Amino acid sequence: MPTKNPTPSDFPSDLTVTVTPAPPSPSQSTSPAPNILLLLHGLGDTAASFTKFAEAIRLPETTIVTVQGTAPLPFDLGGSHWGDDVSFDSATGALDMDAGLTRSTKKLVSEVVRGTLVQKCGYALREIMVLGFGQGGMAALAIARELGLRGNSNLGSGEVGTLSGVISIGAPYPLSGSRVGDKNRTPVLLVAGRDSVAVSDEAVRRTKQVFEFVENMAYNLSIEVFGPGDSPTHRSHWGFMINKPGNLEFGDLLQVEVIDADRLWYGFAPRYATKIIDKAAVGMCKIADLTSQQRHDAIKVIEKEPAPRDSIGRCQDWTFDALLSLEIEELVPPGTSEFWKGMIGRPAREVAAACGTKWTAF
Repeated sequence: MPTKNPTPSDFPSDLTVTVTPAPPSPSQSTSPAPNILLLLHGLGDTAASFTKFAEAIRLPETTIVTVQGTAPLPFDLGGSHWGDDVSFDSATGALDMDAGLTRSTKKLVSEVVRGTLVQKCGYALREIMVLGFGQGGMAALAIARELGLRGNSNLGSGEVGTLSGVISIGAPYPLSGSRVGDKNRTPVLLVAGRDSVAVSDEAVRRTKQVFEFVENMAYNLSIEVFGPGDSPTHRSHWGFMINKPGNLEFGDLLQVEVIDADRLWYGFAPRYATKIIDKAAVGMCKIADLTSQQRHDAIKVIEKEPAPRDSIGRCQDWTFDALLSLEIEELVPPGTSEFWKGMIGRPAREVAAACGTKWTAF
C-alpha cells in the first residue's frame, strides 16, 4: 500500500526526474495514487519530451514518473542515453541502442524503483509499470529482469518480484543482457512498426528466453511452400502464412485447394490457428511485417481473391494474383508480386535459394 506520492525531490539529485500526478479523483481524495507508470525515453531524447507525453495521457489513478537517461550524449549531439558507452551500428552508421545497460540498470533498480518508489513511497513492484521507447525499452526490460532475480546478488537489496508490466516500443531485450536463470514472469508487450529491424524474429525469441509472458503486436506474412516441386506436373503447393514473430508452432494458413480434380477447380480453404510445420511443409519465405490492423486488412484482401476455376490456374497462380492485390493495398513491399511471378513452377530448393535470409527451412 503506497504511503505517499513521489516527488522529484525524493529521487537522487544527479537524476533528472519529472512527476506527473494523477488527475483529481473523488474516490482517491488525498491518498497516494495506487499505480506508478515509469517512462524511459529513447536514445538521444530528454525527459522533457516524454513529460509532455505523460501530461497528454493523464492516466486515472496513476502517477507518471519520467526519468532522463543517465548519461548525456557526447560531441554536442544533445539528449541523453542509457548505455554504458556510445557505439555506432556498423551496418547503418547510426547510434547503436544496444551499447550495454549495466550502469543504468543498476541505478534505475537500486535508486529509482527500490530506493524511492518502494522504500520511500511504499509501492509494491506489482503496482509499477514501465514504458520505454527504443533504448529506453531495452532498459525497461533489463530492469524488470534484474528486479526478478533471486540470489546472492540481490540479498538485502529490497523487494524481489515482478512488475505490473513492461511496454517496450521498438526494442527487444538487449543482446548484451544476460539470459541466465529462470524466466521472469513480468508481462511484456513488444510494439514495433512495419519492417522493424530491431524487433526481428530472432530478437523476439531472445526476449522470450528471458520473459515467460511476451506479447508482440506484430505479425509475419510469409508464403509457405509444401512439397519439393521437382516436376512441372507436380508443383509445390503455396499458401499464405500469418504468424507471430518467433512462433513457429501455430499460425493462419490462407490457401486454395482442389475441389474438382477433373476440371481442376479450386476453392478457398483457410486453416486458422493451424500447425505451421507439417510433414509436407518444406519452409516459408517472409514477405512482410504486419501490424494488427494490417493483418486484418491482408486477410480480407486474400479472402476476396477468386479461387482458380478456369481449368488452367493453380494455387501458385492464385498466390501471385493475391500478391498483386496486396501490393496495390500497400500491404507488401513493391516488387513482391514480380518476384513471386518468377518463382512460379520452380522447385522449392530454388525458391529457398532466391529468398535467401528471408527463408525459414523446416
